[in-house]
Amino acid sequence: MSTLKDRIEDILGNCKIGHIDQIMDEIDKEQKILRPALRWFAGVCEEELRKNEYKKGWLDGGYSFYLRRAKSNLREIHIGGFEQDSGNAFIIKCCADCANFCMMLAHNLIEGAKNRMVIMEGKK
Repeated sequence: MSTLKDRIEDILGNCKIGHIDQIMDEIDKEQKILRPALRWFAGVCEEELRKNEYKKGWLDGGYSFYLRRAKSNLREIHIGGFEQDSGNAFIIKCCADCANFCMMLAHNLIEGAKNRMVIMEGKK
């Protein structure tokens, strides 16, 4: 199994101008660095989650609840964002809220699958 250092040495051994991007891509892949836009948006999503921590629903909502709330936030963008010229901050907040409900749905799907696996293993 080659290490990051081995791969960089392989690339540098034949280094030509333009390989810098390839080197940086390898480093990013190895370190699993998030893209700048994703890192920024994840921070916005986390900020919105923290503002709403007191609310219930992340772990006890049904799947349709999460979808309904995600769609609701998309409608808010359409109604209160672009058409009312509410500004970028409002639209970004709604996007983060929508993404958070999608994340909650995905999280609950994975947790549900894990729980079903545990139950199925226990029945063997």
